[in-house]
Amino acid sequence: MKFFAVLLIASFSAIVISMIRSKHFFKALILTALQGVAAICAVNVLGLFTGVSLSLNQYTIGASLICGTPGVIGLLLIDTIFGKI
Repeated sequence: MKFFAVLLIASFSAIVISMIRSKHFFKALILTALQGVAAICAVNVLGLFTGVSLSLNQYTIGASLICGTPGVIGLLLIDTIFGKI
């Protein structure tokens, strides 16, 4: 479990550092959040056809808002490996 916490912290740090270095922190933050919400909505809509969907709770929405599309992909991998979130 510590491995996943370290991985989450490292991912979040890399995202924040890249946003700061782009000189457009708030624009990047908003676009990342919008992409994450769009990705999680797309996964749940396509889940009607594929059978793969994510439950919407505070953790999945938070990961999609903070990490964007890579966060949703990570949630899908975790869901595939460990079962339902």
